Amino acid sequence: MTDAEYIGTHDLHKRFPFLASRALDATFNIRDGWLSTHEATYGFAKGATDARFFMKTSVTGIQTDSQGVSAVETDKASFPPGWW
Repeated sequence: MTDAEYIGTHDLHKRFPFLASRALDATFNIRDGWLSTHEATYGFAKGATDARFFMKTSVTGIQTDSQGVSAVETDKASFPPGWW
């Protein structure tokens, strides 16, 4: 027997109105934990010595090379490795 509950679109948005409209279905288990990505991001940044936040900045592209990501492009600037 499982403690998981299936939640369809209508009930999902009724119970969790803060979810994005594109969320269609979900499962829920009262014993599962909850993760706030906002709080996790700020927690990691708080523990870093040189974290930077760029508000109202959109990522417009990601450059790659043979070793992986070589730059992150935004509507403000392009950031090479070492900036993230």
